[in-house]
Amino acid sequence: MQNCRKQNSGAFTLIEMLVVVVITAIIIGSIMASMATGFSALDKARTFNQPDLEVALALELLEKDLMNAVPVHSPEFQGGGNTIFFTSLVDGLGKRNDSGPIVARVKYTFDKKSGALDRAAWPFTEPAPAEGGTERLVSALETVHYAYWFQAEEDGAKDDEPEWQEKAQEGGELPTGVKATITFKKGSRTVRIDRVVLLKGM
Repeated sequence: MQNCRKQNSGAFTLIEMLVVVVITAIIIGSIMASMATGFSALDKARTFNQPDLEVALALELLEKDLMNAVPVHSPEFQGGGNTIFFTSLVDGLGKRNDSGPIVARVKYTFDKKSGALDRAAWPFTEPAPAEGGTERLVSALETVHYAYWFQAEEDGAKDDEPEWQEKAQEGGELPTGVKATITFKKGSRTVRIDRVVLLKGM
C-alpha cells in the first residue's frame, strides 16, 4: 500500500491537467489572434500598394521637382489642367551616375485615353526626348488635374484661402503654389488624393 501511494503521488491530478489544458488553449488563442492580425495587415498593405503607392510615389516626385523649380524666361513655366511644364534642378541626368543635380526641363502629362501619368526630364541645353524618353509613373487613373495659386503682394495675410486658377499666368512667372488632384478607382469607389506644393522662394 505504501508503494502504491508513493507511485500515485508522482502523477498529475485531474485539476492540474485541466489547468495545463486551459493555459495551452490561451497561448494558442493568443498566437492565432496575432497571426490573424498580421495577415489582415498584410492584406491591407497589398490592397494599398496598388495603385495607392504608385500615386503616392508619383506625387512625391512631382513635389520634389516643383520644390526645385527655377524661374527662367525660355522656356517659361507652363501649366494647364492636365499638363505642367517647367525648369527644375533634377538629379541623375548627368553623364555620370554620381553627378549632382543639373538644370533640366520637366514635363508631366496625363493621357485621358490610357489613364497614364507620364514624366519626361532632360537637360536644359538638349532637345526634348522622343516619345520613348518618357517615364510612366502610374496608370489606370481617372483624372489628373492641376491648379495654380499666384499670391500678389497686396493679397494680405498668407493665411487667407488661396484662389486657385485653372492655368498658369502668361509670362512664365512661377506660381506660389500648385495643387495636384488625382482620382482613381479602387473597387467600386473613387479615391481622390490632393497634394499642395508651395514653391521655394515664394
